[in-house]
Amino acid sequence: MPNALPDRIIASMNRENPLAECQNCERAFHIQRAKLFYVSDIAPDTRKQIDSWRREIESGHKELRERRKQMAKTSTVGAQSVNLGFLFEAIAPVLPTFPFNPHDCRALGDPIDLIIFHGLAEHGRVDNLIFADVKTGASRLSNRQKSVRDAVNKNRIEWGIY
Repeated sequence: MPNALPDRIIASMNRENPLAECQNCERAFHIQRAKLFYVSDIAPDTRKQIDSWRREIESGHKELRERRKQMAKTSTVGAQSVNLGFLFEAIAPVLPTFPFNPHDCRALGDPIDLIIFHGLAEHGRVDNLIFADVKTGASRLSNRQKSVRDAVNKNRIEWGIY
């Protein structure tokens, strides 16, 4: 079959890893493995430029690997911080430094952590309601939490029975 190799080469052009034919030995090879010119034929200035680009690419790859490692660490630390925050929110009412009676606290979770029915456990009646969020470290109120705070501060609170 004299046309088998050209037909195979043309068919391979439609695939991801096309083949080419060597001009010297007439064998088919994957183009991705081809060396398009001999390294010894490159002009010295061109060789310097290629070496410079190669070092730049290698440096970029190294930096990318370091960034990926750092991102993984940051992600892990962030997840651990969030988990510790959830844990602290759950145990905060029973800590000795918590300023309210833990029996007055009810966990809400989102958008705020607690509603405190101040006085309920001690007097059997609610003296006032306190909307509270437990924060650790440098964490801040989210926009949703700020909107709750603002509604409370502006007395936009109602009672309803449904």
